[in-house]
Amino acid sequence: MGSNMNYDDNRRALRRASIERSLSDEATERSRRDPTAVRERPIRMLRLAQVIDMTGLGKTKIYELQAGGAFPMRVKITAHSVGWIEDEVQAWLAERVQASTPVAVRL
Repeated sequence: MGSNMNYDDNRRALRRASIERSLSDEATERSRRDPTAVRERPIRMLRLAQVIDMTGLGKTKIYELQAGGAFPMRVKITAHSVGWIEDEVQAWLAERVQASTPVAVRL
């Protein structure tokens, strides 16, 4: 997602992520109970620049929210690199959209 994404494009992307998340919740729950379970789709890792671009947050804010348990935790990929699970970041974004949407609109 480019940094030139306008507000409507961002909202559409977040809604699409919310729908995808609801469709994959069951599979995700199964994989949490059994990490060896076969996933319906591969895990996609995001690097920090992608998370910044996707969320619109800065590096410091991402790490602050993460430290407070309010943002998905990074995953150590190698000794010198970390990433975030895309589904978790998308779920976080969808929750933010849901929380900011008036109740009448949610129905």
